[in-house]
Amino acid sequence: PLRGHVPAARQFDRESGELLADARSALRTLGFPPRVADAAVSKARAHVCASASLEDIVREALRQCRRV
Repeated sequence: PLRGHVPAARQFDRESGELLADARSALRTLGFPPRVADAAVSKARAHVCASASLEDIVREALRQCRRV
């Protein structure tokens, strides 16, 4: 790996943290149990870029729900 290179999943800043919280909330609102929503959003982080929108994160998290 490149020195100083941080994978996209680890480049989330405070604003992105709020997006992740909003994504978890969206999945819970859709009826997913908190444990499933949390796991799906955590897994989604590895599949979206650091500048992903809320919609991108939720979309990927929904894909991950099938795998949780």
